[in-house]
Amino acid sequence: MTNKEVSRSLSDTSAFDGKSEKESEPKKEVLGKLSGKLAISYTCKVCGKRNEMKMMSRKCYEEGVVIVKCDGCGNNHLIADNLGWFSDTGNKINIETLMEQKGEQVTREVMLEKVDFI
Repeated sequence: MTNKEVSRSLSDTSAFDGKSEKESEPKKEVLGKLSGKLAISYTCKVCGKRNEMKMMSRKCYEEGVVIVKCDGCGNNHLIADNLGWFSDTGNKINIETLMEQKGEQVTREVMLEKVDFI
């Protein structure tokens, strides 16, 4: 069956329950909305490739786990671990604290303009 045939056969089932297609569609409601986006640009220490604008939600960075993949070598980089999944001690950690501990420079920039991605 093709996708058109499947969607046609699914929409035809509304005739059996006596409801029109609009009446039988489930109600859509917003369960939650993620606010705040963050972006990171970094140079991979494995292959030396400069990775530009990897996007993540602020909530994931501050409360969850964020892993980004290098565009050059495909290596995974841990950006934030607030759940303690990748720590022997279970402590929260993010890239900013790791870099500061190693004496490396951390630069934060604020983007004021809206960015549309295609």
